[in-house]
Amino acid sequence: EGITHLTKEEVQANLQTRDHIESTRQDSPLRQAEDAVVIDNSDLSPEEQFVLALGLAKERIARIPRVRDRSETADAPEGAKAM
Repeated sequence: EGITHLTKEEVQANLQTRDHIESTRQDSPLRQAEDAVVIDNSDLSPEEQFVLALGLAKERIARIPRVRDRSETADAPEGAKAM
């Protein structure tokens, strides 16, 4: 059983307090990555959040340069094939 008596405002205040503590601590403060993608999921269903995050991940993965197979390089033995 979880805590069910908290209001939305109490949860929000708790999150803000936690974020402040974690981002201002002296040792290894929490920081947003420079290339972070910020998603406002306030008005999204769990399914919409998943679809959005999956789409963003696929876009990022598509931008990663493909590593060439050894069989495609000049230093691969003649007749070598990719497995």
